[in-house]
Amino acid sequence: LIQLTEILNPKQENGKIILIPRMGNTKISSHLPIYVKSVKKEGLNVTWMCDPMHGNTEKTENSFKTRKLNRILDEVIRSVQIHKSENSYLGGLHLETAPDAVTECTGGKEEITNEDLKINYQSACDPRLNPSQTCELLSNFIKEYTRNQI
Repeated sequence: LIQLTEILNPKQENGKIILIPRMGNTKISSHLPIYVKSVKKEGLNVTWMCDPMHGNTEKTENSFKTRKLNRILDEVIRSVQIHKSENSYLGGLHLETAPDAVTECTGGKEEITNEDLKINYQSACDPRLNPSQTCELLSNFIKEYTRNQI
């Protein structure tokens, strides 16, 4: 990571390197701090983003590709907390969302289950959050981000 970042941005220009970990909520706490500390130690100029979607993808027994909202949210919150504890800056959040009331990700206030996925699963590739799940996640993200930035 260090060597590649130095090669791609030898002049340490602002905004040239964006690092987007895709670790999943089970690995973020043990892996992300190591990367953040290493980048900071070397004084590298990077922008960190959180992608809680890809590392939390799983397949159900009935072969639906899905993601659990609680795991996505957990990774977002842990990412915010890790950056705060390492005196680092989280510069962005990547989400995959749909404008329609799809049932591709489970959980949330609607309590979508694996069985509910068949109701309105439209994605041809990766499962997306529906508008309600997106609002729920962003509301919690904003609360945690605000709490940790003060």
